[in-house]
Amino acid sequence: MSTELKNISTEEDIKVWAPEKRDLIRKTFAPDLTKEEFAMFVGLGKSLGANPFMREIWAIKYNNSKAQIFLGRDFYRRKAQEQPNYGGHQVDAVYSNDSFKMVNGSPEHEYNLADRGHILGAYCVVYVEDREPFFNFVDFTEYNSGKSTWKEKPATMIKKVAEAQSLRAAFQGIFQGTYDESEHWKEETQKDKPEIEGEDWELLKESVKLDHMSTGKAIQLYELTDKQKTELGEI
Repeated sequence: MSTELKNISTEEDIKVWAPEKRDLIRKTFAPDLTKEEFAMFVGLGKSLGANPFMREIWAIKYNNSKAQIFLGRDFYRRKAQEQPNYGGHQVDAVYSNDSFKMVNGSPEHEYNLADRGHILGAYCVVYVEDREPFFNFVDFTEYNSGKSTWKEKPATMIKKVAEAQSLRAAFQGIFQGTYDESEHWKEETQKDKPEIEGEDWELLKESVKLDHMSTGKAIQLYELTDKQKTELGEI
């Protein structure tokens, strides 16, 4: 089987980044980027075949700092699964009362759900044909902010860090220089959902019509009126 990395965007992937959709993309997923940073954001999205409307790629910029472009966990998974030499991967959180060890490159992990103790970290193993497994363990204390999602879903967040790092190591030719937002050290911010109208509303309806975004996803991302929700439901 060929081990050549597959990183070719399909025609449908590229259509998502059509010029007439970029104003909506910029306002929604990269509002604070400079012209040059947004051009880089678009270029990376097109080359990877990442769909911002499916929350596969977005950007954050804090004050005058450099823009940071993030990929979603589901995109890391999807892109890895497209590779002909991908053999699956395993990810889990490790707690203080668990029994955990590595044997010949594979984890042996046992635990009792009744009392697992406190979180120590998470691991991920990626299996790739004709190569040793890619194993990575991340320490919970290095990433835990104790706030927002890290406070509510600590195991989920630390597993995302381990998974992104392992998939990036296994497929560097695709993911080099990219990050999952869970690896970001700054405090997460929660923004109100934006309202949408005029040309942006028409572009959003077109995205739903072309199956670039589901109606449910649109409702999650935007503050829609009852009339707008009805219109999307009829498409």
